[in-house]
Amino acid sequence: ESYDYVGDFNAQYEIDNTNLEAMQNYAVDGIAVVRYDGLQARSFFYDYELGAADAQKAAELKRYATAADVISRVKHTKSFQFYKVLDGKLAVVAVAQITRRDNSGVPRGFMVFARTFDQSALNEALQLKGRVLLKSVKSDLSIVTHGGHIDVVKCIVDDMGAPIAAVAFSVERAMMQRGWQ
Repeated sequence: ESYDYVGDFNAQYEIDNTNLEAMQNYAVDGIAVVRYDGLQARSFFYDYELGAADAQKAAELKRYATAADVISRVKHTKSFQFYKVLDGKLAVVAVAQITRRDNSGVPRGFMVFARTFDQSALNEALQLKGRVLLKSVKSDLSIVTHGGHIDVVKCIVDDMGAPIAAVAFSVERAMMQRGWQ
C-alpha cells in the first residue's frame, strides 16, 4: 500500500493509515512520506495528550524530510536512524526507502517515522530515573563516581553527528558492580 501511495498520494490510504489509532499502533508520533523528486510529500503528526493532529509538528517533520541532503542520503542508503529535536522535544527518527513487499521494482520514495522521547520513555528504557537534557555536552560519555552512586551523562547526536542533547542518570554503585559481574 505504501509503495502505491507514494505514487499517487490517494486519500483512502491517508484515512486508513495516518489517523490517531494507526499512529498509536505504529508506536510513532509522526510520519512523512516523500517522493524522491521532493516535489510531492505528505506529513502527519499527532499529539497523544490532546488526541489530535499537530499541524505545526507535521510541517516541521515535512521540512526536514524534504531537505535535499535527506533525499540524497536515503537514495544511497536503504534506511538509517538518528535523533532530532522536534518542537523542543527529543525524537527518535527512522528513515526508510519504500519498496514493494517482495522488494521488486525501483523505490519511488521513502518514509520518515518520528517518536518523541521524554523523561517517562527514558525512565522506562533505563528502568531507573533519568533526565533528557536538551543541550549539547562537552564529551560523548561522562562517568563520575561518588560515594554510593555513579552519575552517567551520554551525549546524543543528530544525523550529521552534531551533539544536540544528552541523557543523564545515576546508578547505585552496588547495582553497577552487579551489572559488571
